Amino acid sequence: MITGAGLILGGLTLTALLIYPLRRWTTICALAGVLAALALLQITLRWPLDRVTPLWGRTVLLNQPLQGLGYTLSITEVERPILVVLGAIALLAFAGAWLPARPMEASFVPAGLAILALWAGTIIVQPPVAGMLGLFLASCLAVFLIVQADAPASIRAAFRQLWWPLAINARRKAANGHAQETGLHPDETAHLQVAAWAIGLALLISLAPVPLHAPAISLFAQAPPLVAAFLASGGELTLLYLVWRFFAHWPWLTDLLELNRFLAFGGLITMLWGGVGAATASHLRRLWAYAALHSWGVLLLGLSLGVPLEWRMTAILFIGRVISLFLGAYGLASFRSRIAGDHWEAVQGQVRRLPWTALAILIGGLGLAGFPLTASFGPRWALISLLLRTQPTWGLLIVAGQLGVALG
Repeated sequence: MITGAGLILGGLTLTALLIYPLRRWTTICALAGVLAALALLQITLRWPLDRVTPLWGRTVLLNQPLQGLGYTLSITEVERPILVVLGAIALLAFAGAWLPARPMEASFVPAGLAILALWAGTIIVQPPVAGMLGLFLASCLAVFLIVQADAPASIRAAFRQLWWPLAINARRKAANGHAQETGLHPDETAHLQVAAWAIGLALLISLAPVPLHAPAISLFAQAPPLVAAFLASGGELTLLYLVWRFFAHWPWLTDLLELNRFLAFGGLITMLWGGVGAATASHLRRLWAYAALHSWGVLLLGLSLGVPLEWRMTAILFIGRVISLFLGAYGLASFRSRIAGDHWEAVQGQVRRLPWTALAILIGGLGLAGFPLTASFGPRWALISLLLRTQPTWGLLIVAGQLGVALG
């Protein structure tokens, strides 16, 4: 009998290996990536968890655990919606691979499928602390994916993606060690406090508010647009789910760690810095990068409003962010294939020649700002309305950041 974890992780990895030699044939790779994403959506949406499903003469039990190397991989009802959103992100990314692309981006689909497998493994692995190792491995593979752009700026952007995974890896080990010591010595609280601070610092670094935002800006401003949208959306989803799992797996974190205060302050600074950066950007993709930074700051602010964290608001804000990111990425990818540069002198007057491309960039950018008639408007308006009743200054600061992005 095939386990659900083995089918998903093995299928994605095998598909990546099979199409890597065919990476120069963009249409074949894009089709394979779309089919793999659709298969992930079909499995996680439609297949029953606790009943066997026939597959090519074999049987699959989706919730049967897969064990090895001290870890357990299993799919439950909790992970299903996360895997569905992850499959939708992959579908949006791989469907855009048919857009005119440069040869150096040919590895996007096979490397993206391998990264998708690592993200899925991070989501379903037990214990949760092992998920940080999965994020680190995905970041290492992201370096390979970005560096294919073969430009000095893209190489810098690629290696900057390793900064924070490397920084949190040591803290992951420290937190896990002190948490295990707590089980051996339940009367000692010192190990609990050290583990809480280690994991809290690791999570805060991973969420990367200002001034830890340099890798995110480099990713959006220098990596290929669809690659940036895929890596950012999938990585953020996996990271947010890991944050939730840490608080669910270690309930004592709620008493020892007030992460929401740091997130509120970091979210406000990140949101305002993104608005200022967007208003003063001199290149189209840096404008997109700072608009994305502003959107991320708003999401962090929304996340900080609960006890210990607010997840319903965060989920809605994240869905709107993903839609806006990919709209902008589609427009920028089309633009990049037709225009050599992205500074203002190069892009002036292109709306007449490329109206749909310019419209995608405009709607995607305003969506990141949460303007009316965009995907992020509903959740952004709900957040501002809540803050105007509880923290009026914060609500007005969100509006100020929005105006900065819109001005850009």
